[in-house]
Amino acid sequence: KTKVGSGTGFFYKDLDSNAIYLITNRHVIIDENKRYFPDYLIIRIHTDVQDLTKNTDVRIDLYDSNGKPIWLEHPNLYFNREIGAIPDVIAIPIRPDENWVITPLSRENFPPNDIVLSPGEDLVVLGYPLGFYDTRHNLPIARKAALSSPFGVGFMGYPFFLIDAKLHQGTSGAPVFTKPTTIIVRKSGVGIVDRKITFFLGVHSAIYRGLELNIIWYARIVEEIVKQGVPARLRI
Repeated sequence: KTKVGSGTGFFYKDLDSNAIYLITNRHVIIDENKRYFPDYLIIRIHTDVQDLTKNTDVRIDLYDSNGKPIWLEHPNLYFNREIGAIPDVIAIPIRPDENWVITPLSRENFPPNDIVLSPGEDLVVLGYPLGFYDTRHNLPIARKAALSSPFGVGFMGYPFFLIDAKLHQGTSGAPVFTKPTTIIVRKSGVGIVDRKITFFLGVHSAIYRGLELNIIWYARIVEEIVKQGVPARLRI
């Protein structure tokens, strides 16, 4: 058993089937060019909602007994020399234990279709830069970011947008959110809610070196992946 790296992932729920998935980047679990083929992941899960120091390590296998990949990829996956796999997002079907304390994201956390987010907008990235985090309470690090390309417009025609943030290796697969706010700007006007809310915008994937610009795959990519459903060979 050899640790070969670290990354970030999060749980996601398909509201149609109630299936739970672990979401991360494809390059976290496989990289053909670098001959990187880990057999499994180890994730740390909270087990007591009242005491965050109580956690358990869980092994997540990446292949079934026949050596076939367990994870789901986007149905339109293809490769680009500069970016790698497009989209660089995968979903691993998970069967949560009853002792796990998790709060999965879902399409209910997506922003409204007519939301207005302007370049320079404050965003938040939750992850594990260089594997660093609060090991006692098993909590990730929040890094501030700014929207760098128009939201809703695929940068260079790809299904991702750019953010300006000082991120590091280990943040691959991190979820990106709007900054918590009570004010929501929509094309139809400005709305105010009675409590701070945040929206799930996408999944961090890569950094343009020297620019501190980061690739964020749109959140809808996750929904498009999980809507394929858990393969029959993996169902209980």
